[in-house]
Amino acid sequence: MSGNEFEGRGVIVTGAGSGVGRAAALQFAEEGAKVLVADRRQESVRHVVKTIEYAGGTVRAVVGDLGDPNVVDEIVGTAVGAFGGSGRPRALRAGQGRMGGPGRHRRPRVATCP
Repeated sequence: MSGNEFEGRGVIVTGAGSGVGRAAALQFAEEGAKVLVADRRQESVRHVVKTIEYAGGTVRAVVGDLGDPNVVDEIVGTAVGAFGGSGRPRALRAGQGRMGGPGRHRRPRVATCP
């Protein structure tokens, strides 16, 4: 879509393997965003990636549990690497997940891209 605020911009969608997360990833891609999809289920992520690529969209994927800080770092690093510069992430759509693992709650990390 021409003139869309997400056209060519990076968007991170967690919980993207199914439900609302999947719908959000597909919608952002349809609107021209470069989408990073993240979910714990590899097969679900693979399906979303193939759907976006088939439609001509730009997509990257990270498979892992957001309760693991290393996965969060990987998501941010992948987004910065793939969408750096003028394609820096414009939005974060966070799906299901608990930061910090069972019984531990901590404030989610927020990162901006250069």
